[in-house]
Amino acid sequence: MDKGRKMDKKILTIELAVLLLVIGLLSGCAGNPFDPSAKFVGTWQIASVGDVTEYISGRTTLVFYPDGTYSFPGQVAGLNIEGTYQVKGGMLTMSGTKWSGTFGYSFSNNDRTLTLSASGTNMVLTKQ
Repeated sequence: MDKGRKMDKKILTIELAVLLLVIGLLSGCAGNPFDPSAKFVGTWQIASVGDVTEYISGRTTLVFYPDGTYSFPGQVAGLNIEGTYQVKGGMLTMSGTKWSGTFGYSFSNNDRTLTLSASGTNMVLTKQ
């Protein structure tokens, strides 16, 4: 085998190793930079909710888990609220047995502030 073919095989081996590494890094859900739901994962403090901010601000958190579930630890209006969420087509859909909703969303402040919008009302959350 000549030197040119050996060099080609080495380059091909290196390229395949890099490709496998990239595929491995992108395959984890929470670590996948192309998964829009990854930004949501974590605990969020509710900063404001339209006209009811004074009743809920700073008292309630919303937790998005990597497995596609969410919860409001404790109670909101006397209800234990939990369920599943999905991010698709620029919308966040949250579904549960006691409550469901679909929201437009935007991130700001280096993804530390999340604004959820529905029916003219905004909920602003800050990541903890």
